[in-house]
This record gives sequence, structure tokens and C-alpha cells, in this order.
Amino acid sequence: MIKPTKEEIFSKVNKDIEWIKNHIIFLTVAGSHSYGLNGPSSDIDLRGVTTVPKQYLYGFQKNFDHLVASDPFDIQVFNIIKFFALTSQCNPNTLEILFTDEEDHVFVSDIGRVLLDNRDKFLSRNLKERYIGYSKAQMHRMKLHKSWIDCKMQPPPTREEFGLPKKIEIPYDQLLTVQAIYSKKIEEWNCDFEPFSEPQKIYLQGKVSKILAEMDILSDNKWELAARNFGANENFILLLQKEKAYENIVKDYENYLSWKRNRNPVRAALEEKVGFDCKFAVNLIRLLIQGKEVLETGKLNVKRKEDREMLLEIRNGHWEYERVLELADKIENEVKEAYFKSPLPINPNIKELDNLCIQLIEMSLNKG
Repeated sequence: MIKPTKEEIFSKVNKDIEWIKNHIIFLTVAGSHSYGLNGPSSDIDLRGVTTVPKQYLYGFQKNFDHLVASDPFDIQVFNIIKFFALTSQCNPNTLEILFTDEEDHVFVSDIGRVLLDNRDKFLSRNLKERYIGYSKAQMHRMKLHKSWIDCKMQPPPTREEFGLPKKIEIPYDQLLTVQAIYSKKIEEWNCDFEPFSEPQKIYLQGKVSKILAEMDILSDNKWELAARNFGANENFILLLQKEKAYENIVKDYENYLSWKRNRNPVRAALEEKVGFDCKFAVNLIRLLIQGKEVLETGKLNVKRKEDREMLLEIRNGHWEYERVLELADKIENEVKEAYFKSPLPINPNIKELDNLCIQLIEMSLNKG
């Protein structure tokens, strides 16, 4: 693969952020190419980190969080402050940017080199929950798409067929107001996890969700409890529940149609052939393998070597759906076991990372 130049990459950015060409500190090939799992039709994904001009740091009129562009390349560049915040919490999407192979690096400034030299400081056992969480997101999407393939989703029923009046009896703006009031009450019942780190929040939210599920207190039940809290009568609660259920059915069908319209033709053909989305499947397994590997060795290898052939088999549709799920369940358990024996610290040294972030920003400012 011929890597593009910095000038080619940022040739079409908006004029108000043309400064990024001079402030980018690190840019790398990411995605399937960086994993060594790319195919003939794989896009070139680029990810990077940038500092910002001083007016973005000291003023209040300008703000830059991250850049997302798709022309001429699929690119995402993070403000260094945003990058440190995400990566210090072991966000897989940003963490792996630091650990791509040197051959995949497109541009590294002096400041970027200092960042890369300190990349191990971002690693901690926090990544267990993050990598499991991100893998579960891939699994959820894989299962959802499989259900769409298997069931060939039908158009939603009419309001009358669903047992609702032809027109909404409550004025729509009033219905939205009531829903907002009930939503606010439900939010008041949610636990406040702010004092905890991001991985701890994910863990605690998962535990609470499991407890609520075992108590059969689902989101619909919460709506009913909120309505009763405000003194709503049974007929109104029933009507509200039906309206919400119908709204969800219509939304699910709209998501299904959007998926059908926007599918990549090559990916869709393979999905129809094997019965599930192989890209989600390979990302699911890759994330779990990487999570286990980092916890066991203290090293993050983005480029897949020992397991490359297996991952390519999954990506190319040579594995059955049940086999993917069985392997995912097995590795997830191994990730959880690896946590307790890991050489990594439980948490990163946030103060040290904060000082590093300040140092890199000051280096950028001193360069003018």
C-alpha cells in the first residue's frame, strides 16, 4: 500500500481548520490495514492526534474536538486533550492508534515521537471492561443483523391493527411533554456513577442492569412506575405504553430499511451467503484476543500475526455462526481470568499522563 502524504490527506479540509496541517503530531494507517486483515476492497482508514492553535486553548470563540472526514480518505483526528481523556480510560479505538506498526505510520512529528515513547503509560487493567464492552457491541450488531436476515422484517402494522386509534388522541406536543417528564423522573432513579472511573462505571452499570433484569424491572416497567408516580390512571398508562411500543416498532423497521439501503454490496453478498455479518464477527474475536493478550503480556499488538489466518477465515465467511459465538464466550472468560494475573497496573497514573499532555501542548506552543 502506498501511503498518502500529509498534504494529500488534508487537501480538502475546511479553510477554518487548515491549521491542522501544521499542528498534526501523529498520523497512522488504522483499521483492517493496520490489523493485516485488509482485503481488495478495504478502505484506507487514517487516525491521528493534533495540537491546536493557542486561540483554541485560551479563547472561548473557537472549539475543536476532533476531525472526521471521508474525502479523499476516511480520517479521524483527535484534539490531543480529547485523545488523552479517551486513551487514559483504555478506549480501544484510540488506544490502538498508539500501537500500530511503525511501517503504518504516515507522519510523526517530534512531539508525536514523545507521545509514542510514552505509550505504555496508557495501558492498565482498566482495558478489561472496555475491550469486553466493545466486543459485546460488535456481537449485538452481528446478532441484530442476523435477525434481520433470518426474519426478512415486515412493514409495521397500521395504528388500527396495533390497537391504537387512527390518529393520536393526545396532541403530539403534549405527548412529548409527558414523555419528557416521565423520562426525567426515571433519570432521577438512576444511580450516580460520576465519582467512579469510566471502566468502573461500565462495570457497575452492568451489575445494576443485571439486578433490574432479574427483578423484571425493564425500561417499560420504569415508564409505568413513573406514570403511577404522577398519578396517571390505568387507561392513560395503557395508552402511553401502546404508543411507545408502536413507536419502537416503527423505529426498528426504519433502521432495518436504512441498513438495507446503505449496505456495502460486497459485504452484503457475503452476509446473505453465510447468514451473518462477518466483519462484526472478526472484530468481535479480534477485540477479545487483543484484550486477553495485553492483560497477559502487558503489550498491545495491533498487527495480527499468529492468529491472522484464523481471523481471515472468519472475515471471509468460513466459520459457522455458532462457532464464532462459542469462541467469543471462551475468550471472554479468559480475558476475565487474565485480569487477576496481569502485570499491568489496575489504573494508569493519571497525574503522570496529565503532565505529559501539558508537556506536549507546551512544546507545540513554543514552536509557534
